[in-house]
Amino acid sequence: MITSLDISSLIKAHNASNVLATISLYEVDDPTRFGVVKINENNKILQFQEKPKLEDAYSNLINAGTYVLNPEILEIMPEGPHSMERDVFTKIAPKGEMLGFEFEGYFVDAGTPLSWLESCKTCFESGRWSSGINQENNWIADNCLINEADLQGSYVSSNCKVQQASIIESCILSGSSIGKGSILKNTLVGEKAKIGENCNLENVIVDYNAIVPDGWKQIGGCYPNQ
Repeated sequence: MITSLDISSLIKAHNASNVLATISLYEVDDPTRFGVVKINENNKILQFQEKPKLEDAYSNLINAGTYVLNPEILEIMPEGPHSMERDVFTKIAPKGEMLGFEFEGYFVDAGTPLSWLESCKTCFESGRWSSGINQENNWIADNCLINEADLQGSYVSSNCKVQQASIIESCILSGSSIGKGSILKNTLVGEKAKIGENCNLENVIVDYNAIVPDGWKQIGGCYPNQ
């Protein structure tokens, strides 16, 4: 999860509210992948709604995953594995024991391949990196060998080798290599993967340690298929 949330402000709001729980809220265009909340004029959370259809959503405010909880809430939690949203929050919200803290900036859950790529972009554009270099709007980590490659809006982790390939809006994780003449677009390459020469991958997730043979072409899905 990548977020611009100010934790100190969240805690301050919670301590002033006299509620059992305060959660961060973020407004999105499409709330269907998240838990959605309904709040009143005092920012008290009235109801929770888990991954609703767009037309049924209470609002566009989603649970942004950061909570401040009073110790008493432990007494409400059921034993064993459970969902805070379904098993706890739904019980205390109708009692006025939950505060919603809305913030602006950015929030990326990074829980899907597309959102992982979005999180890389967000971190880069926000300057949230302490090593590597910004090379023509691409982030290149330390100890990489980039040989006459065309990189566009991409992120290459440490100890990677890219040989005369085109890498477009993609993320290459540590220890991977990309062969000559290959084209990667909107693709996530796992650690220590080897992409052969003249491959063409678009919207693909390449597994850790995978070996993609020369000339392989694929649009969407995973490699190898899972």
